[in-house]
Amino acid sequence: MSYNGWTNYETWCANLWVDQESDYWREHAQDIVRQEDNDKDNATYELSRVMDSYYEEFRPEVEGMYADLLLASMSQINWYEIAEHYVDDVLSDIPDEIEE
Repeated sequence: MSYNGWTNYETWCANLWVDQESDYWREHAQDIVRQEDNDKDNATYELSRVMDSYYEEFRPEVEGMYADLLLASMSQINWYEIAEHYVDDVLSDIPDEIEE
């Protein structure tokens, strides 16, 4: 079930929080796009892995029902979709090469 144009509520909500650090993620996206020679799919995949790992590392330790609910919600986040948002933004700023 989609939510406000995103895959689901969890992805939409995560994106709201990720956007609070948009400069940080845009810089990462720029670096990864360069490393991947402007290949959108590879850059998006790599950025999504970085985002997932980053937020997994800082996930608070909780127990019991709260742990189960938090893990269930986190597993629903479509990091690829969020990363694609940043990669598209970076790629849109790269001027098209003029063929002679």
